Amino acid sequence: MKISIRGPPRGDGPVASINHIKTQHLIGMNALHNANRRPRLEGIQAKNRMLKRLLAMVHSLFGIMTSFALFFVSFPGLTNANTIEYNIVTDEFYGLNADRILLVSNPDVADKRVKVVGRCKGRGATDLYLEDDPTNARETWFVVNSSSDLEPDLSICLSGNAPSWFEKAANPYG
Repeated sequence: MKISIRGPPRGDGPVASINHIKTQHLIGMNALHNANRRPRLEGIQAKNRMLKRLLAMVHSLFGIMTSFALFFVSFPGLTNANTIEYNIVTDEFYGLNADRILLVSNPDVADKRVKVVGRCKGRGATDLYLEDDPTNARETWFVVNSSSDLEPDLSICLSGNAPSWFEKAANPYG
């Protein structure tokens, strides 16, 4: 006897119900077969998912660690250096307590090598007067720029008449 699987006919009858039973039996056998295979496949898939999640977590951890390392490497001055705040004063605001310095062009004759790391948040704690000649200067400073390989003795921030500083740093004495 030849078995063929077709949809049930429109009419009710013994052939329709037998075909329906055969179809349900085949569906049930197929489901039973898949049920026996599924736990093994699900176990493998679960292991693959867990491995992928673990690799993603390790990748994220390395990314975070790399980000922190780059952050700390790119801002070494903010983490371990003392920055002295200076307020540049001019003739109008000249006071007796101002440190009188002369900016020079040769680092070998300078008392200190100074690097400017930015603008002070408020008024600098110490007033600084820029001299035009070495006669009245208490110290001579050489300005270290960011591309120089010289190690500065002092890191400072500036407030007040900063354009005067940059003008004299561009054209230092000597």
